[in-house]
This record gives sequence, C-alpha cells and structure tokens, in this order.
Amino acid sequence: MNSLPFVSVVMPVYNAEQYLNEAIDSILLQSYSNFELIIINDGSTDKSRDIISVYQDKRIKLLNNDQNQGIVYSLNRGIENSRGKYIVRMDSDDISYPERIEKQVCFMEAHADIGICAGLTETFGAYIERSSLPLRNPEEVKCSLLFDTAIAHPTVIMRAELLNKHHLRYQNYIAEDYIMWVSALGHCKLSVLPEVILKYRVTGNNLTAMLNKKETLKRETYLKAYDIMLRRCGMEASVDDRTLQYYFDSGRLEGKDVGALIKHLKRVLEANVKSRYFDDRVLKDIIGKRWIAYIRRNRQYKFLLSVFTMYGIRYILSRKTSIY
Repeated sequence: MNSLPFVSVVMPVYNAEQYLNEAIDSILLQSYSNFELIIINDGSTDKSRDIISVYQDKRIKLLNNDQNQGIVYSLNRGIENSRGKYIVRMDSDDISYPERIEKQVCFMEAHADIGICAGLTETFGAYIERSSLPLRNPEEVKCSLLFDTAIAHPTVIMRAELLNKHHLRYQNYIAEDYIMWVSALGHCKLSVLPEVILKYRVTGNNLTAMLNKKETLKRETYLKAYDIMLRRCGMEASVDDRTLQYYFDSGRLEGKDVGALIKHLKRVLEANVKSRYFDDRVLKDIIGKRWIAYIRRNRQYKFLLSVFTMYGIRYILSRKTSIY
C-alpha cells in the first residue's frame, strides 16, 4: 500500500508554455522528495498541457479544467485534491530553490504554532525590484497585514488541517491571497522563513496587470481587508480613510492628503492601545518603516517632522541596515 505524500505542491497553469518546464523541474529536483505535484491546467490554449504530459514522474497529478476558470477556482481545486499534511504553493513561471520544500517542512515541524509560512524571494525578469527589510517574526507579519499582503504568495507552505478545519479557501477577489491571509490570521500565526527560497519572475504581463482596469478591483479587495483588520483592532474606518491608507501603502498618496492620513494612523494607534490587538511597539515600527519609505519615494520631505519618522528610524536602526 502506497503511503500518502507528506507535502502537496499546488501549481495552477494557464498558457505558461514559455516558462513551465523551469517551474516544474525546480519542484521535481527538490532535495525533499516525499511530495505530490498537483498541476491544475486551467483551460490553457497554448502548449502547456502537452508540456505537462511529457513528464512521466509519478508524483505529478494533472487536473484539467474544461475551460478557463481563473486562479481562485484552480487553487481551491488543487487544495481539495491534495493529500499532504502541508500544502505548498508554486506558480508556473517561478523557480523554487532546490532546498525550498525541505527547509519549509523542517521549519513547520519545529513550530507547531505557525499555520502558514512564507519565504523571501529573488526577483528577476523584466523588472528587478529593490529588496526591502524582510519581516522577522509573526507579530511583524500580523501588523503588516494591516497594509498589504505582507508575504509572497508563491512561497507559502500551509497546514492542510488548518485550511480544512476552518474551511479556509481562496475567495473571488483580485488579491485572493490577501483575504486568505487575513482570514487565516483569525486562527493561526503567519511567519516568514528568513531565507530566499524562490526566484520570482516579473514579466511584462505582471507589470501590465498592475496598471490595467483590475486596479479598481484590487483596491476594493484591499479596503475589505483593511476593514477586517481595523475592526479587530477596535475601530471603524470610513471608505475615505481606508482609501487614504491604500494609496499610502502603494506610494501614490498625494501630498495634500497626508494630513488626513496622519489623523487616520493616529486613530489606529489610539484604538490599539485599548484593544491591544497588535503589539504596540511593532505596530509603530511597521507604520514608521512605511512612513519613511513613502517620504523617500515621493520626496515629501516636509513631512519628516512627524512622530512616525521617529518610529521608522528606530526600526531601521534596530535592523542595522539600509531601508533598501
């Protein structure tokens, strides 16, 4: 009788023929071997299905959608068909480092309180992003989820028991991972393995997607996530205030709106003093880190004389490194 795989790698594929071999090979050549690779072919119209079919590795489990259903449907189908204790995410154009799964499994086995663990990425391709200060612990991840997805989706490993016990599945939002992490945060801690475990490919399509009409839908997703997080913190925020927070996070807040944002952030800190949902110092650190990054990116130096600047400097000095 065959034993069940310890890890299920879930990889949605849609018209990925250009990079698909590299992605699949990076999983099959892992130092850790007790896994199944669930590939969900989401109605591809290129040669993706043919490329997958060439592989004879018994660890590959191919699921074909009759038509293009989208990444949320495909991810959930992969989860439903997984048999491992852990579910590892993988995208069809990225490259996992050879010891990625081994390192993540070891981390999760040693930290029973962590439900989801991500890792660091190395970007390559059409655009190379400057590296930022990586998050160090679950509390920093938690506070960062007040602003954005916090962790890199293609790097995560998740406990299958957690997902099934609390009926956690991806929902139909543009930033499907953000809502997933916020939902999971109600049941577990999220952490980051402080090592680069994946090469994240940035293509022209990635850049276009960030600029097209999906931006409105993405903003709506973020505002919903903000609402959940802020309510946990003990406050209600208007759509206008949450929109300020969104543009602040993306670095596109106009100078004339900074004053309103300051009032909003101070309200968040005041609410947290009462609710104690976030660690007070860590929350200030994360806000300060983002505050200085915003000022530098937009050259809004007139706002340097702020308590948030002090929080940011304190955080950066504690890391003994540059902001970039």
